[in-house]
Amino acid sequence: YRFAPATCGYGRSYFSADGVGGATASSCSWPSKFYDDLNDAQRAVLEPPYANRLDRPNICEDGSVEITQRSDRKRQHDKEVFKTKYF
Repeated sequence: YRFAPATCGYGRSYFSADGVGGATASSCSWPSKFYDDLNDAQRAVLEPPYANRLDRPNICEDGSVEITQRSDRKRQHDKEVFKTKYF
């Protein structure tokens, strides 16, 4: 993954002001032309470092992409406590 292992950049709140990020967040993305003609697995490799349980796209052995999420209860707790989707 980009720059460092996911465990070296735990949260996602640094991607943008509202904590919503991913490879498309302007504060943390590659130039848009880099994403032209990429499949989901290739886009996943360009993601910045953050923990797998924070909606990170994970590449499976068969090449498909699976999103790892925390439980609904824990995600709701984060919204209530931190006032943002990611912390």
